[in-house]
Amino acid sequence: VGIGECGLDYSPHVLQEMQAKKRIDDPERIKEEQRLVLKKQIEKAIQYDLPLNVHSRSAGHHTIDFLAENGAKKVLFHAFDGK
Repeated sequence: VGIGECGLDYSPHVLQEMQAKKRIDDPERIKEEQRLVLKKQIEKAIQYDLPLNVHSRSAGHHTIDFLAENGAKKVLFHAFDGK
């Protein structure tokens, strides 16, 4: 049992798709929204002592830094492109 699939996806086609669906012009706002959701998932993982199943695309170092900054302890990366 764990929490996921969760993570950050900064690939251009995903950001464009999310911008169109949410009618948000600024890709940085989309990234911030992703970070807010991931933060909540990290908090739940810590609260229930569960691992996170993380998918990171075009956001590798951002994801690793964010997980560390927010205290994630048990993390499994099932997709990671190293960017």
